[in-house]
Amino acid sequence: MIRSHSGFSQDGVFRTMTRGVFALAILIAALLPQMAKADTVYNLSDDFSTTSNPNGPWQFGWVSTMGGSLNLFDSMLYPVYGGDRWNDSTISNMYWIPQVWKNNSDTTLFNWVEPGDVALHPGPSGELATVRFTAPVDGTYTLSGYFDSYNRAYMSKYIYSSGSTAGLLLTENNSWYNDFSIIGLAMQVGDFLDFVVGPTAWNSIAGGDTILSLNITGSFDTPNPPVATPEPGTVMLLGLGFVGLAYIRRIRA
Repeated sequence: MIRSHSGFSQDGVFRTMTRGVFALAILIAALLPQMAKADTVYNLSDDFSTTSNPNGPWQFGWVSTMGGSLNLFDSMLYPVYGGDRWNDSTISNMYWIPQVWKNNSDTTLFNWVEPGDVALHPGPSGELATVRFTAPVDGTYTLSGYFDSYNRAYMSKYIYSSGSTAGLLLTENNSWYNDFSIIGLAMQVGDFLDFVVGPTAWNSIAGGDTILSLNITGSFDTPNPPVATPEPGTVMLLGLGFVGLAYIRRIRA
């Protein structure tokens, strides 16, 4: 075994210093910003705005075909029969439908739409009432909620997804109530989900107000905030480790 003039084992010191430097390298790496999952919850009722459309990732309007161009509602109505109602000012009829609206009152409307509920009503000329959610960032999204036709009218309900998963995720026109849960839907920024209410299978829109309860949870990769700068003692110890390692290599040579 090779020993230094001081009597210490150079091999032993070298191994000890190497372990110390390796441990310190792990510590410093742990202090650097890391990537972590961050979840954001979007709730249709909580996010409903009576002044802005679009509002964040939400848009209210109507389409004529699944995934088609969205005609934004541009007018807000406050009729005497209740509800804060987005509609298309270019479409005139008795009830100004199609609509997406919310019961912001403290009483139940139409014997079914309870305070806080958001409802969709299709139009008389094939207008499909639509709530569109557009992904604000790349990530994985989870959908949960239900459609509920308040007076048991079997309105047609759809969930349409664009992007790499383009197509219908839900089609139902033979039930008044439909819940859904879709987990792990990959979306890129700009991809959208349409939640759509249309006429019944026999092409009726009578009693067409259909509640949509909806939560969307997005899980995204985001950097953690940088942690505090390492203490001066930690930096000094790391420096001493490198100096010691350089010294040992020199005397071994």
